[in-house]
Amino acid sequence: MATRLAEAPAAHGPQSRRRDVAVARSLAVLAIVATLAAQARTLGFWFFQDDLVPYGEIVTNGVPEYLWRLVLARDLTPNWRVIPGLLYLATYEGFGMNPVPMHLILLAFHLGSVGLLFRAAWRTTSHAAAAFVAGLVFGLHPTYAGALGQVAVVPHVAAAFFLLAALNAVIECVRSEHPAAASRWHLVAVGMYVLALLSNESVAALFPAFGVAFLLAVRAESGWGRAMLRTLPFAILGGLVVFGVSQCDCTEASDVYSREHALRTFFIYAGRLLWPVGLEPPTYIDPPHFYAAIVLLALSGVMLGAGPAVGRIGVVWMLLAIVPHIFVKTHTANRFTYLAAPGFALMAAGYVVLAARVLARARSATPAALLAATLAVVVPWYAWQTHLQNEPWRAATANWQYLHEELVRTYPSLPVGAHVEVIGGPFTHPLDQFFVMPALASTTWGAGRNLTTFAEDDPFAMTLRSSAGTPAHPYVAEFDGARLRPLTATR
Repeated sequence: MATRLAEAPAAHGPQSRRRDVAVARSLAVLAIVATLAAQARTLGFWFFQDDLVPYGEIVTNGVPEYLWRLVLARDLTPNWRVIPGLLYLATYEGFGMNPVPMHLILLAFHLGSVGLLFRAAWRTTSHAAAAFVAGLVFGLHPTYAGALGQVAVVPHVAAAFFLLAALNAVIECVRSEHPAAASRWHLVAVGMYVLALLSNESVAALFPAFGVAFLLAVRAESGWGRAMLRTLPFAILGGLVVFGVSQCDCTEASDVYSREHALRTFFIYAGRLLWPVGLEPPTYIDPPHFYAAIVLLALSGVMLGAGPAVGRIGVVWMLLAIVPHIFVKTHTANRFTYLAAPGFALMAAGYVVLAARVLARARSATPAALLAATLAVVVPWYAWQTHLQNEPWRAATANWQYLHEELVRTYPSLPVGAHVEVIGGPFTHPLDQFFVMPALASTTWGAGRNLTTFAEDDPFAMTLRSSAGTPAHPYVAEFDGARLRPLTATR
């Protein structure tokens, strides 16, 4: 059944079709391999800051209580993200405090998303180059740099995978010639959307993107009702989650959300998608991101007005995915653009199709040559920026691993109730003392142990030095250069 979701003409014969499929498969593999080459270094990253908190909860609360609090959004970082919580639990029970399994899961989700993006673009355009661009742009995009190197970003990474699986199921649903097959694919799409919601509740805002996909498949006026009916489950699920989060006061949204900087933050994230260099706080916007955001919105308008279906879906996806994060009043983060990046990639694929049409009509330069020249510039730049912007995360995780190893070397084991107080070292920020340092203590020595760190010039550090080894402060240690050394009352 031909629909507007399948806009490119079919191949002229079986042999030509087989050739096109072989080229598409080769390009899909190339996109995945290129992504793996650029992102594989994150497998060597250790835990970073908030990564430690859910593991600390597992140790402190025990498995039954951890699961109960997870389902009810009563964990220390309250977001209703059941699937990430289950992944934390599974990797901890299976491998302990080894970050490699979680990084493997993150990378597998990401590579899977690259493949699903390629498939979605290929199935809707039969344009292998457009599909290749979609996969490569998302796989290498520096906008979310650091996301794959931080275990706690699995909600965004998993949600993107399930959303793209849902989109592929929607595509098969509207392309199916048989009502029974269409119904099965529709059920799969709804199921994948549920899994996305269980990964990251913010994807509730993306349900209109599926509605756009269904509506673009309408061939006649009689089909509009069916398109709206197929969209209804997504709208109900998304609406229920949005209502629940807004009313329950049980997620961090109730503490950090505000409309104060929302418009500015939208421009920051939109600008970073087009110019993925730098990231300012929500209190101001740098000119490059401001002007890049204007250009991106203009490109979005052109795509919505004249682009192919895949590009239109991408624009709606991209803009909606930005929205939930613009209300965070306290900070911005690269990871908040991860869910928007697939939409940006689909829009890029749409522009490949659109440019090929225009150039073919104008009998201008060969579209393939122009695309190759563009990729020859953009892909190395993306890869290099990804490497550069991943480096601070690598260094930070290395420092967390260094602190952990020094703690273990200094205090191989501690009794229940022990409280270690450390002067100096790589992490002494007051905010780390609330949840992160206690989590590091419990995952290092077991439940019932605690850890606090102090800057060398902290006024309390002098008190600790003079009372180290006393019953009030039995476990005081100080960094002496690169080594952590226990202090005693005689020192």
